[in-house]
Parts: sequence; structure tokens; C-alpha cells
Amino acid sequence: MIVSPISIKGGAAKRPLRHFDTRSANGRLVFNLFGSFAQFERDLISKRTKAGLQAARSRDHQGGRPAALDDKQRKELRRLHRKGDLTIRQLCELFAISKTTLYRNLKQ
Repeated sequence: MIVSPISIKGGAAKRPLRHFDTRSANGRLVFNLFGSFAQFERDLISKRTKAGLQAARSRDHQGGRPAALDDKQRKELRRLHRKGDLTIRQLCELFAISKTTLYRNLKQ
């Protein structure tokens, strides 16, 4: 925490919102200013995020987690599942995927 090093050097720290009274005009003004600054910051963050995503799309970057199986593996999974020699658990172990991922890939 920053307060300890400041107080060791003889300084003092005061929490600005400790005696914050929204019943007075000054208190409401400060409260609304802080709220406005917070909203402004959220808007800036949103704008920068959207710009970054747009820039990534323009570079043909597709976000998100990589697929667990490629098309070749998915075809092999379906073939082995139709064949019926392996259980679901064995298929999951063979492809190193969870049951949820296995069923999702069988459904696609």
C-alpha cells in the first residue's frame, strides 16, 4: 500500500471520499463529476477496444480460442464413432479432448 511509505517519510495521506456528503450541493457536484469521469473513461476504453478489434479484423486475424480439432481430425473422429469399436471415453482419450468437445464436433 502507498500510505505506509508516505507516512514513514513524514508525509500524510488523506482519503478524499471519506467525508463525502451527497446531501450538500458541493457533495452532489463532486459525486456527479466522479461519475462523469468514470463514464468518460469507460467510453474511451470501449472506443479503443472496438478500434483494436477492427484493426485485427483488417489484418484477417480471427480472435478466440483455437479449435481443439482440425478438419482432418474431425473426419477421423466421426469415422471412428460411426465404426463403433471405441467407447466415448476412449475416443476422448485418443484425441485428448473432453466429452463436451467430442459431442460438439460430432454435431457439427
